[in-house]
Amino acid sequence: MRTSRASLAAAYHATCYRITRQDGSFLETRIGTPCLELDALLKHSGAAHAALITAHNPYGIPLGTAANARRAARMDAWLAAFKARSLPAAGVPDEGSWAAERGRLILDVPPALADRVARIAGQLAWVSYSVAAAPSLRWTTHAVGSD
Repeated sequence: MRTSRASLAAAYHATCYRITRQDGSFLETRIGTPCLELDALLKHSGAAHAALITAHNPYGIPLGTAANARRAARMDAWLAAFKARSLPAAGVPDEGSWAAERGRLILDVPPALADRVARIAGQLAWVSYSVAAAPSLRWTTHAVGSD
């Protein structure tokens, strides 16, 4: 069963994106809502932009805990192998219809590369961050069609 772009967009917008700072504290962001704390984190890290990407539930298809953990570990290893600077993150849905999805905030990754990482991870979309801009939803190049 294919999920419509509208229902996927609604799910992404009904999610809090929790980023773990290097000191272990959290900051929370939402698509469309500017976040001064995130701007400060990006500036402090010397990053003009970042991407939040998960490897959980590829193509919007729910997987079990163990399968999602394996996918997340593979993405973490891939990012480490390429020496990508990243921080732990999670997408926490407002409602309990989905479990929180562990991911990474990848710092200073160009949008085209972020799109490629998301596609490799089997994702239809990812969250884009830039200094002084509200977080935005970006569809990957193989995202589902519009309704």
